[in-house]
Amino acid sequence: MKHRTIWIGLTIVVCLVTVTSMARAETCYKLVPYVDVIRLTAFQSQSSVTGDNHILMYGNWLSGSNDLPVVGSRELIHGSTTVRRLALFGLIPESVNGNPLCTLMGTTGSAWTLVCTGGAGARFTNHGTSLSVVTCSGVAPSDAGGPSALEP
Repeated sequence: MKHRTIWIGLTIVVCLVTVTSMARAETCYKLVPYVDVIRLTAFQSQSSVTGDNHILMYGNWLSGSNDLPVVGSRELIHGSTTVRRLALFGLIPESVNGNPLCTLMGTTGSAWTLVCTGGAGARFTNHGTSLSVVTCSGVAPSDAGGPSALEP
């Protein structure tokens, strides 16, 4: 009976450590100079072949009154051991200039580029000056504060 109690206790501790170590990190990015904020959760894995860390990102693009799902990754820029680029993909139901498929690429603290394609309208491209990390507390869709990066 005593050994069973110890094993149950150890099992609970192992489960708590495992669940805690699987906690996802949340990061928010602001698309300067627009009001858009992208709230992302990271899931990190390591390649068994190269040993590289891969960071999968998923979350929501908060743009005006919209809350749009996005998915992508933060990967090392070729040749770098420290600088990672963020690449996201999102399907915009309302579409931008008739183009529902949008991609965003940029590096933290540097310029970013948005391209929307896949529809009957002319390809939509937008740029910004900085992909800035901001606090996620209190971030929610809001139509106040200025133009969105998704507005033509």
